[in-house]
Amino acid sequence: MRLGTTLLSLGVFTIVAVGSGAGMQETVPSPTGVFTKLPKSTTIRQDINGGLIHANYTVPTVFFKNTEDVKATNLIEQAERGWISGYVQAVGAMCGLDDSLVAQHGRIYEIHLYPVTVFQRKSLYSLELESRYNFARGVYQVSYYTLTINLERNRQLTLTSLFQSRAVASSVLHQVQRSVMNKYGPPTQANPYGFNQIESYTGFHVVPNGLEFEYLSCTVAACGAGPITILIPLNKLPRIRTLSPQPPVVD
Repeated sequence: MRLGTTLLSLGVFTIVAVGSGAGMQETVPSPTGVFTKLPKSTTIRQDINGGLIHANYTVPTVFFKNTEDVKATNLIEQAERGWISGYVQAVGAMCGLDDSLVAQHGRIYEIHLYPVTVFQRKSLYSLELESRYNFARGVYQVSYYTLTINLERNRQLTLTSLFQSRAVASSVLHQVQRSVMNKYGPPTQANPYGFNQIESYTGFHVVPNGLEFEYLSCTVAACGAGPITILIPLNKLPRIRTLSPQPPVVD
């Protein structure tokens, strides 16, 4: 994992990593109340666009077969940087990345990424991160990002590759769709559940009692509902070979 001072180019934006934090271990809850130990991790702080945007992201250190898995740790770091890049682009599109904004309004835009659930069983490593970000006035919004990795192959798992079947992945997404519509009504956008990207769909993570699906605000429900988390229990899912034998169902 690249720590210390790093220079990156994200389109027209420049990011400079100005420091890194020490490792930490902490008990943290997920939105569904599943608790886990956060492993050793590193927090990286970045100033973007001359300090107009502050970014802090925590990268857990992955261990596989009692050895630190540098490739998997780097994969997580790259994903987090990608999410930060998306945030920078969103700020630029909505507000314009003009340093005069600080002088005019005193606005410092921030994004914080922090792991809240880590699940590992054999070669499967699944991670959920909480993202807190503000566009202005210090009002923070929350969303969740997910990443599931096959450690033996060092690649991110899609829903299709997790079940090794596109048809099964589609069936599971239909379960998610029914759960959301039963609770929140029809979605606010067309095709928001991932049916149009089944081959590449990654908006889920594994927890001890099932799969959790994360959706950003204003996608599958009205904006007032905030980010949506849907749990599909293990006993409602086809067998996941990567988890065989599967852990007991947690009520």
